[in-house]
Amino acid sequence: MTLTILIADDEPNQLELLSYNLEQAGFTVVQAKNGQDALQKIEDHAPDLVILDWMMPNMSGIELCRLLRSRSDTMFLPIIILSA
Repeated sequence: MTLTILIADDEPNQLELLSYNLEQAGFTVVQAKNGQDALQKIEDHAPDLVILDWMMPNMSGIELCRLLRSRSDTMFLPIIILSA
C-alpha cells in the first residue's frame, strides 16, 4: 500500500523538489499550488499526510490548517507546515 502525500506550495521549485524526493522514496504525491487548490485536492484524494507552505495565495497554510482541524473528517490528518 502506497501512502499519499499532498504538497501545497506556490513556489514551483520547492514543489518540484519535495515531490521528486518523496516519489523517489516510494510515496504517491499530489500537488497543489495554493491553499484553495489544496483543500479541493484533500477532499478528492484523502491524503495520508499534508505538507503546507506557510504563505500561499487564496488561503495560507495556517488558514488551511485551522480549517482542516475544525472539520471532523480531517481533524486528525497529519500536517507539516513549511516556512522559508
